[in-house]
Amino acid sequence: MLNRIIFLFFAILVSFNSFALTQAEFNKTIPIEVKPIALKIREPFTSLAIAHLKIVNKTDTDIEIKKVTSDQARHVDFYKTYENDFGAQQIKRTRNIFIKANQTTLFDDGEIKIMLTGLEKKYLPGDEVLLKFHLVDYDKPIKAYIKVHPSYK
Repeated sequence: MLNRIIFLFFAILVSFNSFALTQAEFNKTIPIEVKPIALKIREPFTSLAIAHLKIVNKTDTDIEIKKVTSDQARHVDFYKTYENDFGAQQIKRTRNIFIKANQTTLFDDGEIKIMLTGLEKKYLPGDEVLLKFHLVDYDKPIKAYIKVHPSYK
């Protein structure tokens, strides 16, 4: 009787374990990797911040980020820098961002920005803000915590 119980226990253990993903397999299923650098808050406008981060596309196809959200900011939008007719640089809100296959895209003060407006409180250096990246053709948002950087200039 004890042999049957032990055999049954091992059979159940093996069957459950065969469906479990290893950490490496789990990481392969997530199409992007978010590498936070810093969240720079612009003083005296404490409700405006720019997220500095890198996003790595780990797949062989282009990925489209349809939006970024945060529970700690009223609006989170993508902005692209462009030159107007007079040669001056301006920024324009854009809807979706495409990340090419097997490439890294940098979001900072350069060409592409992620701006947060309407922050819920005054954040201090070292505080963390949660960003959620929503991808086309991927069900769950990809979460990343980004630390506030002391950039009061």
